[in-house]
Amino acid sequence: MNIVFINFSVYGGCSGVHIHFLANALQDRGHRCYVILPVEGSEPDYFGTPRYTFLSVNEAAALLRRNSPLLQDSIFHAWTPREVPRRLTQGLARIAGRPYFVHLEDNEEYILEKLHHMPYAELEREVRAGRITCSEAFCNPLHYQDFLRGAAGVTCIINALTQFVPQDVPRQVFWPACEDAFFRLPLTPDLRVRRELGLREDETVLVYPGAVHMANAAFMNEFFCALDLLAEQGRPVRLVRCGFDEDELLSREALDARSRWGIQAGPVAAKLLPLFISAADILVQPGIPGPFDDFRFPSKLTFFLASGRPVITAPANIGKLLHDGEHCLYLHDSSAADIAAKVRRLMDDHALARRIGENGRAFAHKFFSWERAAATVEAFYLKQGFPHAG
Repeated sequence: MNIVFINFSVYGGCSGVHIHFLANALQDRGHRCYVILPVEGSEPDYFGTPRYTFLSVNEAAALLRRNSPLLQDSIFHAWTPREVPRRLTQGLARIAGRPYFVHLEDNEEYILEKLHHMPYAELEREVRAGRITCSEAFCNPLHYQDFLRGAAGVTCIINALTQFVPQDVPRQVFWPACEDAFFRLPLTPDLRVRRELGLREDETVLVYPGAVHMANAAFMNEFFCALDLLAEQGRPVRLVRCGFDEDELLSREALDARSRWGIQAGPVAAKLLPLFISAADILVQPGIPGPFDDFRFPSKLTFFLASGRPVITAPANIGKLLHDGEHCLYLHDSSAADIAAKVRRLMDDHALARRIGENGRAFAHKFFSWERAAATVEAFYLKQGFPHAG
């Protein structure tokens, strides 16, 4: 098959991770994969070496105008139903006379509610009346369900998202995975990397890669404040941050705590994340069950678990399938006190920390595989009647 993935933005974040490794795995299964990025400025090797081909929007359009079989015989797969990939996907698929698929990785309706500070049904009415204009960086309430309805099929990163798929549209769930490098990390922290980061050998180190944004700012605010709380309790820890923070979303207390106890590594290419994770003693993914966390699959959890470090997370999304005290420690409300208590417990009980880390890695070995994900997506295409075309 010729498979064209159409991302919604630059090559970064969960979407880019999933497209990159899925496309590479599908290439290994004998398919020809292409990735269209709608904006300039992405690093082609951000996640590692691509075995697929990048296309600009103009290059894709030119191939179609020349009736190139590379795209005329393709399946188009929109990575999320947001406006940029929706327009590109529908336009390219229409010109090529080919089917399209759509991928869901978030509760897009909840994200719109947070962005516009109103219930989704009210937002839809306001957009329809012309009183609100939606950004193309997100879904449009007037188009996104029709886009899903016209798809040959919809893939979902977690089962909860299938409730947004129109009733008669085929759907398929697949889980993401992570790089093999995380599985190969020694269970003990890498002291060389710690020294390079300016960390002492006797310090307890947390590492958190990922952005602070409107959907997770409340939890990250508590996470940063937990650093101060641990210090007040005589258990100071250091936090290595990789990624951007929208500081205006954080409290003064959280910013001060991050400044005191954090090391800001800034944006880090995903292929370098195993080095940073190798420095960690404990890994924390804050959150709570609800309309955001229940409908996502944090890509961090795949490599957190695979790393063999003890993980603290919420009983939401994939966390629901983990066992508290066996694969992870559960957070109750992700408050600063809750996070600090779980970190303190692992600091005090080294046997528990090691057991949780080893069990988490065993869980990751059993369930996280890009080869398995690629086989699942391939079978889904074939089941919908799109056999090998190229």
